[in-house]
Amino acid sequence: MEEKTLRQLNIYYFASVTALATLFVLSILNIVRFSKTPQPVNLTVEMYAVVITIVMIPVALKMFAERLKKIRQKGLNPSEAIKQYKTAYFVRFYAFMLLAIGNILLYMWSWNMNFFWLTVVLLVVFLFCKSSEKEIFSMTEKDDISQKNQE
Repeated sequence: MEEKTLRQLNIYYFASVTALATLFVLSILNIVRFSKTPQPVNLTVEMYAVVITIVMIPVALKMFAERLKKIRQKGLNPSEAIKQYKTAYFVRFYAFMLLAIGNILLYMWSWNMNFFWLTVVLLVVFLFCKSSEKEIFSMTEKDDISQKNQE
């Protein structure tokens, strides 16, 4: 079951990140743009985009780590632990995906290099979002050991 989950999450991860990176590269090469000239973006929008991106990166990573710790402490059966792992994984992944898409769209609209660099940072952060074989197996092994001890 763990191998199947890991394979599904990895396929989803690589497909999503590839699509996101492709959109970003197309916007860099001026193939996909909203207009032929850059449109101004309000300074407030730019500041909020920067702050939200910078704040959400550690928050999402920490939230995921805390949820994994709670899953391990609960001593759930393997199928329930994997289900909760997938939920935590997707919450973190979609948070980063939403930020990246927002920054790419703002870059496509304004050609502002701040949005370009925020997107680059988020693409690097995606390297930390790949599902880990070690995490999945450690959650289910602990559960298997606790169930054997109860018998």
